Amino acid sequence: MPSTPDLPGTGLTSDEELQQTFVGTLTPHNAPIELAEYDAEWPRLFARTKRELAARVWRHVEHYANAKNEVVEEIVNRIRRT
Repeated sequence: MPSTPDLPGTGLTSDEELQQTFVGTLTPHNAPIELAEYDAEWPRLFARTKRELAARVWRHVEHYANAKNEVVEEIVNRIRRT
């Protein structure tokens, strides 16, 4: 891909440089993006979830990352149900 302007805060100037900073492969998001109306409950949900996740003891950082992914999936599912 062609060079892009400096990505803010990274010092990276191309997709190739960005790829080098990741473990694994970056894949393009190739699906529709759904927008939803703002829900005033979200900040409370995020804060509560953040406190719950921070209170746990994590043996591996991957477990923490997976738990956060589950939270994001739940939020997306809530949006789809509305």
